[in-house]
Amino acid sequence: MNPVPRLAVTRRTALVGLGGMSLAAFLAACTSGQSTSSTQKLSLWMDSAFTAAMKKTVSGFSDKFGVSLDVQPKDYGTILANFQQAAPTGSGPDLLDVNINFIGPLVDARLVDAIDFGAKLSKLDERAVTGYTVDGKQYGLPLAIEATNMWRNPAVVSEPVTTFDDLAKVGADLQAKGIKYPFLIDVNAYVWQGMARAFGGYVFAQNSDGSYNVQDVGLDNAGTIACLQFLADGVAAGWVKYAGAADNSGLDVGGAGDAWKAGQVGLHLSGPWMLDTYKKSGPFEIDAIPAGPAGPAVSWLSARGLVVNSNSKSSALGATFLTDYLAADGPMTTWAKTTSKLSAWTPVQQSAADKTTLAFAAASTNAQPIPQNAELNGFWTPMTDGLTLILQGKSSPAEVASNVAQQFRTSIASTAK
Repeated sequence: MNPVPRLAVTRRTALVGLGGMSLAAFLAACTSGQSTSSTQKLSLWMDSAFTAAMKKTVSGFSDKFGVSLDVQPKDYGTILANFQQAAPTGSGPDLLDVNINFIGPLVDARLVDAIDFGAKLSKLDERAVTGYTVDGKQYGLPLAIEATNMWRNPAVVSEPVTTFDDLAKVGADLQAKGIKYPFLIDVNAYVWQGMARAFGGYVFAQNSDGSYNVQDVGLDNAGTIACLQFLADGVAAGWVKYAGAADNSGLDVGGAGDAWKAGQVGLHLSGPWMLDTYKKSGPFEIDAIPAGPAGPAVSWLSARGLVVNSNSKSSALGATFLTDYLAADGPMTTWAKTTSKLSAWTPVQQSAADKTTLAFAAASTNAQPIPQNAELNGFWTPMTDGLTLILQGKSSPAEVASNVAQQFRTSIASTAK
């Protein structure tokens, strides 16, 4: 058998989308001199909740290009840790399903490749592009974007609640009418952040260029304390309730659906992940998070997408699959329709006609990408634990703010070392 010739393209050419070699030409170069029975292979670790949607999205890929794409369902809660262990040894997948906040840690660990999408970059939501960019380079293809929103039960609350002052009045009125859950909020640091901004709180201060100053932490400033005090007052009055908690207390997803159907939930500050539950539980409306004394709520924009394992022997093929096949109207339309997610592909976003997708888009208007700074890793657990204490009425807002900020600053200092 003749030896397989060296690939006749450079790595950069393989990574360039429309501006470089087409996928068909790239594959022809890859298989030049090989037996006709030889098949190129790619593996993808995918959140098990979206495996079926991804298989449908790429259903024509293998037949058209002769590449075997193995979409492997994984537990999303452990997918990052497992990849970080497997990838350095060469035993991980070629492609990985990631959330936007994974990008920074993966780039810092040098486990993913930068990808050049060429002219196609202009068809991606700018906020998603920002979130997938580190030091001026884009890593991976964002597929869908989402941010937090207010779920409203129209059978209980007829009109959107536009300010937190109004929310307090509505909550008290609903409680007086015997509604068991006037206002639900997830015990989740990601969900809370948009509300905090409406009160003047923040995690990291933002620089004029949109980057974040990790030395300026606002978790114990007056705005954060005011936000926590608002929740604490509502808990004490009885109209603020919580869904889920770090200690597994609170109303779970199924319980929220049952209560919604029974007309016992008025408003729920959460996110698009509640769609399947509330679709089955009766009518619903999707509103923006109310404004506060400091102005509009500014949620963190999250984005799900795929990245390329830099240690994979098929990394160039994986990148070309993203740039020349998946980053296109057809696959992106299929993904959006199958998942009911707001697409990161602007032509699909702009052509969306269903009420739910348009409502999610409107609710996310002010959202900004989650920071990619590695220091953010120290935020999630302390803040979620602090919210649990507030929503269970076990600690004061000032005490929680002080403790969370101190833990976070200690973590930031440790990360810097």
